[in-house]
Amino acid sequence: MNLFTKATIEKILIKKVLTKELKNFRIYDNKIFIQKSKRSNVTIDTQTLIEDDIIKLIIKKTPDVNRKNIKDFYKQEINGLNQK
Repeated sequence: MNLFTKATIEKILIKKVLTKELKNFRIYDNKIFIQKSKRSNVTIDTQTLIEDDIIKLIIKKTPDVNRKNIKDFYKQEINGLNQK
């Protein structure tokens, strides 16, 4: 993941934290850790996805924890991106 993509992803995630859609996030070289609440979190492996797909995935609204598990949501979205 290049520096510009990483900066774009960080900018999107900061907006989501400020609007209280997410609680916390951490960006590493090959993984993104996203935390919605204390017990609901997900780690996205960025090496298996194209940079544009990662941005599309991050932009999507994260569902409420009571309605859908965050891990299942991202797993389903990643499978949808891989099929295209």
